[in-house]
Amino acid sequence: MPRELSTLLSEFPKLGANFCKNAKKLSPSSEVRKILDIYEAGLNASLAGLSTCLREQYDTLTSDQKKGFDRMVALSGALPMLKKANEIIGEHSIADREVLVTASGIFEKIKEIIRDILEYIIGPGEITELIKRLLKWIDMIIENITGAIKEKPPASQGFHTWQQQVIGCVWFDLYSDPNRKKTFILNHPGNGTSAELEIEVDGNMTPPLNPPDATTVHGNRIRLHLKGDSSQSGYITVTELPF
Repeated sequence: MPRELSTLLSEFPKLGANFCKNAKKLSPSSEVRKILDIYEAGLNASLAGLSTCLREQYDTLTSDQKKGFDRMVALSGALPMLKKANEIIGEHSIADREVLVTASGIFEKIKEIIRDILEYIIGPGEITELIKRLLKWIDMIIENITGAIKEKPPASQGFHTWQQQVIGCVWFDLYSDPNRKKTFILNHPGNGTSAELEIEVDGNMTPPLNPPDATTVHGNRIRLHLKGDSSQSGYITVTELPF
């Protein structure tokens, strides 16, 4: 994998994790920290999904397209900016809420570079559309995190979050609609069980989710259950996205 892409895919998710840790340090209350924990799980999963999609899309490009991708990333200044941001924010050294809110603009800079790559180098396609949706979701989470640390109620943006019981060897239909795909964040904190969460999306099994971890799923039909027998039982946090 080229150095530019490899660095981008490692530094951008790292920025998300560091930003959330610094935000929780500045949280105005323990109750707000609970909400930030939810947003952190969603942001980490979305950034991981973004990296996966970009990797898959890069592998399909022609040699000239790959050169254009690498050149755009290299000339944009994104990589040194990400490294410096992770160096500073990674030390959780920002002690002013408004300064951290201002620092969230770094995400927009990187996302704009990715949008330019999609428009001018990659072009339309199924993975391109999924990447655009992930960028939109990342926008929403960053907005909610900055809203929380500013002690203002974050905009709901149509999110719906709930605790869902899951049982071993008993499949549960989380969502089913042949005419419309939906996106969900699944957070498996290990609440009541350490069993793996098995997920089926449109008839295909995705990698099992080991607690504590989170993932993003998108499809017409989403089913899940805990691995093991029916004695296994626990709860996961489900966030339904408005797209």
